[in-house]
Amino acid sequence: MNVKKYRATTTREALEQVKQDLGDDAFVLETRQVKSGGFLGLRAKRQIEISAASSSLAEKPEELFEKKTKPGAGSIKIVDDSYAAPRKPSAVDANSREKILNALAVRASSAKNVENIIPKASKNLNEIPATGTKQIEVVELNPEAPKIVHAKKKAATAPKGAVPVNTGGSISKSDIDQIRAELREMKFSLNAFGPESTRYHGEVNFEKDSAIYDYPFYESYLELSKTGLDPERIRKHLAEFVPQFSNGALPSDNLTRLVLKRILDSSLEFFGDPLEKTKRLALIGATGVGKTTTIAKLAARATLQDGKNVELVTLDTYRIAAVEQLKTYSEIIGAGCHVVRTVEELDETLDKLGDESTVLIDTTGRSPYDLSDQFDVSDYLLNNKEIHKCLAIPATLNSHDALASIRKFDMYGANSLVLTKLDETSRPGLVLDTASDSKLAVSYFCMGQRVPEDIRTANAETIADQVMPHANTSYRMSA
Repeated sequence: MNVKKYRATTTREALEQVKQDLGDDAFVLETRQVKSGGFLGLRAKRQIEISAASSSLAEKPEELFEKKTKPGAGSIKIVDDSYAAPRKPSAVDANSREKILNALAVRASSAKNVENIIPKASKNLNEIPATGTKQIEVVELNPEAPKIVHAKKKAATAPKGAVPVNTGGSISKSDIDQIRAELREMKFSLNAFGPESTRYHGEVNFEKDSAIYDYPFYESYLELSKTGLDPERIRKHLAEFVPQFSNGALPSDNLTRLVLKRILDSSLEFFGDPLEKTKRLALIGATGVGKTTTIAKLAARATLQDGKNVELVTLDTYRIAAVEQLKTYSEIIGAGCHVVRTVEELDETLDKLGDESTVLIDTTGRSPYDLSDQFDVSDYLLNNKEIHKCLAIPATLNSHDALASIRKFDMYGANSLVLTKLDETSRPGLVLDTASDSKLAVSYFCMGQRVPEDIRTANAETIADQVMPHANTSYRMSA
């Protein structure tokens, strides 16, 4: 059969080519998409390729099935014209017949011996006679399945001092302790394949405080580790609750929250609300940490909730629309707004405002690694003890950069921390550990853009509510 190939942009065009070349009786053998043209495959066009053959070019059936070679020397007849009939079985000689019969006799004899050794199972499986030295036990998986025979074993005798369990047998207390120890090791081995936040770092002593590796302490450990808190710190405070839990004085459903509060109380220092102790507060920090929004929240809370007279002062003339943003907030809450560009203007403005108003100062955001042009402002704030300096640290910042920012902004004389953007991270424990390492007290934390709802005065209770809001709060541990 002579096959030809035709290419066109569409299938209809390719079929037209086949029809014009081979006629209406052409056979279409294959249709596929191909690429043609272009350079090294670039800008190649997709086309339809049809493989077809004409009926006139096809060989006749008799030529395919009755083809014969030319007569002559060495000719081969391909087609066998003889009548097709079933083949007669070949005769088996006497020697082979005797071997087959002997093999069948041996197989029948061995089967008879098996039936004598293993009798047929009766309906009552307990009525099975013993054969040989071992008692035979028949186990039936289902009515249609064949019988499976096992040698009956004697039940093991329980050692002295065995503790009965609900497994139908007995097991010693030492075996139970061994199983628990192996389960603990398996937990910690599998823990290595989990998220980084739940992995143990360093050596783990399974003998010391072994109870914290069992329920419910291990579950609390995993839940607290997901928040990003230091694993060693979690294990340390979990161990402190073991005696209370053993005595039944501690409910297991509230263990996680109690451990979290213990960690916060022991690792963090809380400053309280600085505006209850001073009337002048400045927000410092890097670019984009939420200083202006935090200033607006504090101003709205002081004006709308506490009824204070608030004045806003901004040094942030560098960022686009920063002044307009603060002016908009001040108009909404009914506070004054003042724009200063130098330290001298700031000092004059503070003198004019006096001590009757609560003054909130918004400073210019700068990279913590480039504060060379901020020495005038930093020196003024550092030497002015009447102004409380709050350093804003976002919870989304990694621990290394957060600690570096705290060290760099120490030149401003920061008095406390404001933890911002707690709602934008799934691991707020990281910034809590950073705050603990900084040795600075925490005054506020923010968890959204709403003014003034999304700001809280920091303490163990309010932070625990933010970090784990789903935890049960019905139980309160006595002081």
